[in-house]
Amino acid sequence: MNIKRIGQIVLPLLLIIETPINKILSKRNLKVGFRERQNILIVGGSFFNKGAQAMSFTAVDQIKRRFPKKSIYLLLDSDYNDVDDNNFAFRTLPWTYELRFKLLNPLNSHLFKFYSKYRKHENSITKILKNTLMIIDVSGYSFSSEMGQTWVASILDIMIAERYQIDYYIFPQSIGPFNFSLLNRLFFFTLTRSFLTYPQEIFVREDDGLKFMAQISNKHLSKSYDIVLKNKEYDLRNIYKRLPDLRKVHINSNSVGIIPNNKISMRIKEDEFLNLYSKVINSLIKSGKYIYILAHSSEDFKICEKIKHTVIDNDKVIFLKDNYNVFELENIIKQFDFVIASRYHSIVNSYRLEVPSFVIGWAHKYKELMDAFNQFEYYFDIRQKIDTRELENKLEKMTRDFALEKNIISANLTNILNNSQSCFDSLHDIKDKNVIKTKQLDFCLSCEACVAVCPVNAIKMKLEKGQFLPEVNLGLCTNCGICLSVCPGVDLNPLKISKNETYLDYEKQKIRACYTTYSKNELIRKNSTSGGVVTNLIYELLKSKEYDGAFVLKFKDFDGEPVRLDLINNPDDLISSAGSKYLPASIFYILKKIKKYPSKKYIIVGTPCQFHSIKKFLSHKNLDIKENLLFLGLFCDGTLNFNFIYYIKQLYETKNSKIQEFQYRSKEKYGWPGHSKIEFNTGRKSILKRDFRIFCKRYFILNRCLYCYDKLNNLSDISFGDCYIAGKANKDGNSNIIIRTKRGEQTFNKYSHLFYSETEDFKKIAKSQNVPLKAKKLEYNKSLYQKKRIGMKDFLLINSKMILAKFFLRRGQKYSSFISFHFYIIKLYKYLISYLKIRK
Repeated sequence: MNIKRIGQIVLPLLLIIETPINKILSKRNLKVGFRERQNILIVGGSFFNKGAQAMSFTAVDQIKRRFPKKSIYLLLDSDYNDVDDNNFAFRTLPWTYELRFKLLNPLNSHLFKFYSKYRKHENSITKILKNTLMIIDVSGYSFSSEMGQTWVASILDIMIAERYQIDYYIFPQSIGPFNFSLLNRLFFFTLTRSFLTYPQEIFVREDDGLKFMAQISNKHLSKSYDIVLKNKEYDLRNIYKRLPDLRKVHINSNSVGIIPNNKISMRIKEDEFLNLYSKVINSLIKSGKYIYILAHSSEDFKICEKIKHTVIDNDKVIFLKDNYNVFELENIIKQFDFVIASRYHSIVNSYRLEVPSFVIGWAHKYKELMDAFNQFEYYFDIRQKIDTRELENKLEKMTRDFALEKNIISANLTNILNNSQSCFDSLHDIKDKNVIKTKQLDFCLSCEACVAVCPVNAIKMKLEKGQFLPEVNLGLCTNCGICLSVCPGVDLNPLKISKNETYLDYEKQKIRACYTTYSKNELIRKNSTSGGVVTNLIYELLKSKEYDGAFVLKFKDFDGEPVRLDLINNPDDLISSAGSKYLPASIFYILKKIKKYPSKKYIIVGTPCQFHSIKKFLSHKNLDIKENLLFLGLFCDGTLNFNFIYYIKQLYETKNSKIQEFQYRSKEKYGWPGHSKIEFNTGRKSILKRDFRIFCKRYFILNRCLYCYDKLNNLSDISFGDCYIAGKANKDGNSNIIIRTKRGEQTFNKYSHLFYSETEDFKKIAKSQNVPLKAKKLEYNKSLYQKKRIGMKDFLLINSKMILAKFFLRRGQKYSSFISFHFYIIKLYKYLISYLKIRK
C-alpha cells in the first residue's frame, strides 16, 4: 500500500488527525533523559540528485567536525535500495511515508498491515529515535506548491521529532510560492502553522522565502546561504571509512560544461527548450569551444541525450554518460571555463569552485544566488520570451570575459565565507540547550528563573566563585529549552551593544514625567537609603489593599543560601526591608506566585535584569497579566557577588566577634549618601567608608553587569534612584524618579500628596547618574571581552583599577590583602596629586 498514491487530500487529513494524538504522546516523553542521546539524523537527503547528495555529504562532514563522538544516520526515501553504505562513515536507513506514519503512532500499524517491505527496520529505527539528539532537514525545497506534497514529508518529520522530544533544524531552504488549491491551502496552513513553531532554527535562502514564511511563522527564522556554498572543502575522512578511488575525467582546455534540468520542460515546450540549447551550443562551437554535457541528477540523463542529438556528428560536443558522485563532478566542473546550468546546485557548486555560470532557469532562487555574486546579467528566465540576440551577446561576453568573472566570483565568495555564519554553528548539544550555556558564558545573574520554570526539577543552584550558579542534572534534563527562554543572561552579545544604547533617549523611552522628590514621613525617610519614596509608596498601596502584596528584598547577613525577593503583605514589615542591597537576588518566589495566582495583584521592586527575566517568563507562559503587576524599578550600576561579604568578614570578624547584620548603605552617622554599617553579635558597630566599598566594586561585580547598559531601568512603570543633581542633593536623602507608563503615572499622582516633589529634567538625571561615563566603561569592557589591548589614554581615562579588577574578579577571599594594599596605594596616589596641585 503506497500512501503517496492515496491522494493529495487523504495524506494531509491523516496528519490533522494525528496532531492531537502527537501532542499527548510527546508530553509523555518529557522525562526521557538526554545525557546518553548519541544519534544525529539527517532527513531530506538523496543520492540520485547530486545537489541533495552534496547537501547530505556537507551535513555529515560538518556534523562530524562538531560532534565526532555522535552516530550519524542519513534517512532516505526513494533511493535507499540503491545505496551501499558499507564504506560510509555514517549509516543509511529507509524513511518512507509508511514507516513515518507507523513510527508516529503505533496504532497506524493497522492502516499499513498490507505493507511489509521495511517492517524489519521499524524496531531498530524506534530505538534510534529514542536515542537521538537532533534531526537536521537538508531537503532544500519543501514548503512550496511547486514541489507538490513534499511539505507533508517535512511536517511528518517535525511531528516525529516532537513525538520523541528531539531538536529539529531546518537548514537553508527556498520557500514558496503557496499557490495551492483551496482545500490544499487550508491543509497546508493549518499544519504548517501548528508545527513550524517547533523547530529550533529555520534557515531560509532568499528574501522572498522570508516573506512567504512570515505567513506561517516568524519563530527562530533567519536567512542563510546554502550549506554547500558555505562549505570550503570536504574532509573525506568524515564521509568514508576508506578513502575512495575517485574517477578522474580529463577535460580539454577551452571547454564549457552544459548541465540541464529535465524540469525545464515542464515550463516550456520541449522543442523550444532543445532549440534554445542548440543555438547556445552552435554559438559556442563557432567560438572554438569544446562542449561537455553532463547530468547533475539521474533524472537528467534523457534530456542530456536529447540535447546531444541536436548536434549529431560533432566531435567537439561530448556527452559524459557516467553517473558521477558529487566529488567527481567537482573535479570535472572546475576544469571548465564556465558552465551553462539549469540545476540550482550545479550553479552553487560552480560558484563554490569559482567557475562562472551562464544560467537558464525559472525560479527566484537563481536570481538571488547570482545577485550575491554580481552575476545577474547572465541569467535568462525561460518563463519569459528570451531574446535570442541578447542571449548570444551575453554568451559572447562570457566567452570573452570569463577570467574577469572568475575574479569577481572569487572576491564575492571570500566575502560570503568570511562575513556570514555557518548554519552548523547553531546546532546545540545538551549543554547548549539549557542554562549550562549561560554559566559557560559567565553571564549568570543568580536570578533562579531557570530553577522556577524547570518542569522536571533538573536544575539546582550551587555557590561558586561568589555567586549561585546553575547545576543541571543531565540525566533528568529533557532538553526542552524552557530555562533558556526565561534567562536574562543568555541573550547578551557584548560585541553587539552600541555605546549609544547607554544614553536612554527621552522621546524613545516615552517618559511621562521626572521628579526630584522625598517622603514627608520622616521615619521612612530616615530608614531609607535616599528619599524613602519607594517604601512610602508601597506602604500606602498595601495599606489601601490595592495590591495583594509586594516582593521586596530582606537581607541582614549571608548564610550560604540563595537570597530571594520575598512577599510582604503587611505594610508594617516594610521598614525592615528598606535600604540598598547590592547583591544577586533571586526572583524564584515571584515566578512561582505569579504562575500559581495569576489573578492576584503584586508590586515588584527590582533591578533591570530581574524585570527582563520576569517579562520573558510572562511571554513564555502567555500570561497577559501586566495590569496586575506594578514594576517599581531601581537605578542599578551593578551587583556585587557574595565574596564581598566574605571579604568584609575576613577583614572585621574575630573569634569572639561575628557579623550579625551588614547594611550596604546607612545614613545613621554621616547622613546621605551613606557608608556601610556593620553590627556585631557583641553589640559593637563599625562603619565602612563609602569610597572603599565603591573601590571594591570592580573586584566583586558580576560579569554580566559589565555589559549592561540599562542603568535607569527602562522596563519599569516607575524607576527610582539617588538624587546626585548638583544643588538638590542633601544629607537627609532625596530621590530622582522617572515615570514611564500610564499605570505608573496614575499610581504616583494618586499618592503625590505624600511627597515633596519638584519637576526634573531627564537629561540632568541621566548625567548625574553617570550614564555617559557608563558608555565609556562599556566600550572598555567590550575591549576586554575581545581581549584587545587599549591605549594609555583609555587606561588613564577609565581608571587603572579596572584592569587589575579583571584579573582578580570574584577572588576577594584569596586576594583580600592585595585589595586593601591596592586601595591604600590609590589613596596615597590621589593625596600626592592633590598635594602637588596645591604646591603648584
